[in-house]
Amino acid sequence: MKDRIFKVFLLTAALTVFAACDNQFEGFTKGESMMTFTTMNMRLGDELPFYDERTAVKLDVLSEADADVICIQELYNSKDILKVKDFFEKDLKYNKPLWLITNEDDFEPIPPACTQEDVAPIISCYMENCMVEGASQTCILTECGTIFLTLPQACQTCLLGQGIGAIAGGDIQAVLQGCMTETKFDYNYDGNNGILLVSRYPMKNKGSLGLTSYGNYRMAIYATIQTSLSKPGIGDVQVICTGLSKLSDAEYGGLAGGWAQEQMTQVSEILAIPVKDEVSQRVIMGDFNGNTAGGYNIKESNTAPVSAIISAGYYDPYFDISEDDELPCTVCAENPMVETGADSIPDHIFFLNKRGFLFETKRTFINEFIKFENNKKERYSLSDHYGMTVKMTADPNF
Repeated sequence: MKDRIFKVFLLTAALTVFAACDNQFEGFTKGESMMTFTTMNMRLGDELPFYDERTAVKLDVLSEADADVICIQELYNSKDILKVKDFFEKDLKYNKPLWLITNEDDFEPIPPACTQEDVAPIISCYMENCMVEGASQTCILTECGTIFLTLPQACQTCLLGQGIGAIAGGDIQAVLQGCMTETKFDYNYDGNNGILLVSRYPMKNKGSLGLTSYGNYRMAIYATIQTSLSKPGIGDVQVICTGLSKLSDAEYGGLAGGWAQEQMTQVSEILAIPVKDEVSQRVIMGDFNGNTAGGYNIKESNTAPVSAIISAGYYDPYFDISEDDELPCTVCAENPMVETGADSIPDHIFFLNKRGFLFETKRTFINEFIKFENNKKERYSLSDHYGMTVKMTADPNF
């Protein structure tokens, strides 16, 4: 009997020790040291077919969501945004989502990139050196190039975008006029940006930034996720949810000079959003319309925007894979909504701090539906993108 009592005592003592270890002051439970992030471009505009069918299944697909933070792009219809917002808030019990419905009628005209004072030295140099007999077409470049470099950056960019070749060809008045007038664009979808940021936890330091855009109005929505109490092993995290303009064969009429230049301008604007001092991590997530090479199967595609973010010190864990392994695409030839045959990964979740954390990644929101009509079977998916999720865990050995 004494032996039995002694064994029970030892078992009770052991359980007490393990329980104390699991809840020790300096340690955290797994849930307190782990956070998940998901990005999904829903592409609910008029650029893809089956709009009504895709809109009808959006909540079915999103019901799979289980990440702590979700960044949704290209949800352009304001009614759809409100439905998705309510679904996350009321059905999936997320905290209040963050979004901003924008309308081009509310946008102020963009001020002129150049003022009369800015261009006066260029005009003076041009008239003095280039309006004489025998002056070459490149006169303004050779004689006034130094002055050009002293112009404000916005003015330089506009002049280059209007075509410095036109200036060299003698059409200086038209080019200057284009950079010295207010600009008001007619955006697609009435100027709605289509961005929705969802979090399980309260958000503070909320903000939005309209990005230099032409065609579709682009925006970054950001906030600090208040996880320092519920996830003390992680702390507060600043999240930026966005989507860049896409490269296009359509004529460009914006301020950046071209679609590729607009993407790089948008990246610079996003990176310039101030980092909050009190956060332990900063995350930039969304559709960046390009990727570096990854695994043995993903080829480079419009790498400049992604490379610029990585060069700024960010880490892209989805691409942290051996070149001998297969990297799951998010825009895939197997997806019935994808027109091109090449697999790619334009979707990214970037982390400013790699040290001190462990990362796991997976592809999410894989879906396909079939429509039967007039004895015809047609396949479609919610989007031509699948989703991407990254789990970030505090490194216990750091």
